[in-house]
Amino acid sequence: MFDILIIDMVMYRVLIIKTSGIGDVIQSLAVLNYLHKEFPGIKVDWVVEKRSYDVLRSHPLINKVIIVDIRNWKKNFLTKKVHQEFLSSYRSIREVEYDYVFDIQGNTKSGLINMFVKSKTKVGFSKECVPEWTNLLFTNHKINLDINKNIYEFYVDFFRIFFNKKSSLELNRIKLSLLSEESKRYEAVVKQISALKKPCFMFVLGSHWENKKLSEKTVCDFLQLVARKCEISVLFIYGSLEEKQKAERISQQIPQDSLVIGDLTIPTWQAVMGDVLGVFSMDSSGLHLAAVAGVPTFAVFGPSSSSVYNPPGEGHVAIQGTCPYQKSFNKRCSILRTCTSGSCCKDINAMVLSEIFFDFYSKITLSKLTI
Repeated sequence: MFDILIIDMVMYRVLIIKTSGIGDVIQSLAVLNYLHKEFPGIKVDWVVEKRSYDVLRSHPLINKVIIVDIRNWKKNFLTKKVHQEFLSSYRSIREVEYDYVFDIQGNTKSGLINMFVKSKTKVGFSKECVPEWTNLLFTNHKINLDINKNIYEFYVDFFRIFFNKKSSLELNRIKLSLLSEESKRYEAVVKQISALKKPCFMFVLGSHWENKKLSEKTVCDFLQLVARKCEISVLFIYGSLEEKQKAERISQQIPQDSLVIGDLTIPTWQAVMGDVLGVFSMDSSGLHLAAVAGVPTFAVFGPSSSSVYNPPGEGHVAIQGTCPYQKSFNKRCSILRTCTSGSCCKDINAMVLSEIFFDFYSKITLSKLTI
């Protein structure tokens, strides 16, 4: 017993490699809750692509963020600036000898990063679940996982299995810290929300993939139905000019008071989520950012599986569209990128959508949902 206690009191220094997009990084943040719960005092560094840096630089459970910009490096490899950036990242990666390195990306890129890290224990996926087999060359401890498990549980299971500590998944409410300019922007947005006459619901209609989006008609029909039973105002969040224009068109066709707001950093966006009743989202980063903030979510899934990608807990409700071509899948549809219709999302019936939303809304307002 004494020996076990001594082991648990060791202050580990670990490195996590997860370099993908914003939504994917947010899905894996629950591992920080797990590590800090099991090993108080642990120091966690994280390697991430530049585009996802804002998610991590404000996270209170991360010691250090190491940025790589591989997309840009590959395009401009011969420039002096890229050489300087690469050397800076390389030195940061080599600066510390880590007790453990955890590659939860599992591809060739993360494997090459792992190759430069000083550590005797490099942990990655087994051949049964690794995304790219070349990654196996860079790890010396392999973790076998069920790839069809809910993505939040999937990442935490990686660490549970390695450390042989089976504590439950905890989506603790994490508040990303704001810089001074972000605080000012947040306060300005909250003033606009406060001016609306009714409780506000955030709508995140954008997605990286066109086939994950609802049609404008469906959104308009849905919000017109919602207005009959739910006393809400609407905050549309956009991340591009196209999304802004779509939100503005919709706002002109619905009965609710509405705002269209964009140009928010990730920490500012999350802070604003704390001032709304809930978040309506496609399968995108907005959904997962709300989940880690402890905000109720209503999500629409089409070519990706809600059982795998929807945040766990009764405070996170999802509707799964159906494929008119009878395609079946466990995680993502094989024609997600090539399907010409996107019917699984775009043809979701507004009436069906609204009925599920009404039940969700009533539970939120009666505080019957556990986040």
